[in-house]
Amino acid sequence: MSKFKSVIAVAMLFVLVGSPLGYAGDDETPFSSMLPESMGDVIEDTEAVLERMDGAVYIEAETEGLQPGHAYTVWAIVYNNPADCIGRCSMDDDLFHASTSVMWSGVGFIADDDGEAEFEAILVEGEAAGEILLGSGMTDAANAEVQLVVRGHGPASTDPLVRADQLSLFMGGCDLNDCIDEQMVSLGGPVILDEDSARFMDRDPENFGALIPKSRMRVEREDDRIEVNGKTRQLTPGYAYTIWAIVYNDPFACNGPCDGDDSGVYGRSVFWSGIGFIANNKGRASFETELIEGYLPGEVRTGSGLTDASMAEVHFVIRCHGPAATDDPELLEAQLSTFDGGCDLFGCVNVQSVMLCRLGMMQ
Repeated sequence: MSKFKSVIAVAMLFVLVGSPLGYAGDDETPFSSMLPESMGDVIEDTEAVLERMDGAVYIEAETEGLQPGHAYTVWAIVYNNPADCIGRCSMDDDLFHASTSVMWSGVGFIADDDGEAEFEAILVEGEAAGEILLGSGMTDAANAEVQLVVRGHGPASTDPLVRADQLSLFMGGCDLNDCIDEQMVSLGGPVILDEDSARFMDRDPENFGALIPKSRMRVEREDDRIEVNGKTRQLTPGYAYTIWAIVYNDPFACNGPCDGDDSGVYGRSVFWSGIGFIANNKGRASFETELIEGYLPGEVRTGSGLTDASMAEVHFVIRCHGPAATDDPELLEAQLSTFDGGCDLFGCVNVQSVMLCRLGMMQ
């Protein structure tokens, strides 16, 4: 996108000192439409990036699809404590929490002849660029999530006083033109990983939490499924094992990082992953499977399986079913595909686990 031709900086109150610090959530995020006829549609060739500084948030953005020659302001909805939000922070559900604030970002501009614009904003703790509509402004730059709203104020006025209001006030020029919120973008929230990898963790009470050396589990999202492959060791040679998937289809519903305390959240499901194996003579194993939306390979303990491959958080548990009953095909099949297979004869125990795509860990 070329530099837009006419940008009026109404209030540049803050000076960027040094380089912004990198942040796990600083991937480029596109703007979405807020217009009734295209609500929620992603606007192509647009992007915004958030970077955290000590006591401030720096945002750089470029967008298009605006009205050429029209005046715009950019407003920041700041969720200073995302833990207050009901699931993902949104203006529909979380606007009136005590920790939420709505404020002018300090940005006002006139869209160029192509309906494009580029801008930068700095939101500083305890300081405001101008009008605050709700709350106390930015109070926790280290953790805040921010939604930017691009608000249109109609054709830029030739009257300098009216134009100044159009570029800095929520209702600037709205008595002369219809004002409308046209675009928005959400920044600073947890990252949804398209792929992830982690080592298995020992669940033996005497060594609980220790990572299994040279083990790994990898997942990658592909349209309606999650591809899985892995390997591990420190198993008992000749014993039968199953792997169970614990899927949080809406990880934003968890109270922080998803764990055992979230067993009752909406969208959680526990089911056989489709993996059953016998550990080799060195106590090792390799495996792969696919978790597919709407498909269950076997036993389901709770829930409806994978329903949202695009953002589900996935945990896996390796369960031991005792010595593999190689001389009893029916029992062996149960040991390799059911939760209680062989447990009445040998006892069963969960021996290893791994957690992948943990949204809460990315904040």
